[in-house]
Amino acid sequence: MAAEPVTTGTMTTADLTASRQAAQRAVDDLRDALGARGVVLPSLDVDLHTFSGSSVRPLVELGRCTPEVAGALAALVRRGGR
Repeated sequence: MAAEPVTTGTMTTADLTASRQAAQRAVDDLRDALGARGVVLPSLDVDLHTFSGSSVRPLVELGRCTPEVAGALAALVRRGGR
């Protein structure tokens, strides 16, 4: 007999794992895209606090950066990523 999935609030452990992995893929994708344009957000990561409630909605922590990095990011957005 297969084990029943463990639930946390309304989500199973499999759901939590899938959410965490999707959030990490988004972080990795953003890090790669920004890095390809010379922009590094040193604190970019998955916000693990968003996995602590009964209703999980993962968030990405963009974190802090220097004014120079913020300016480079703004310029990149204004150029449409080019």
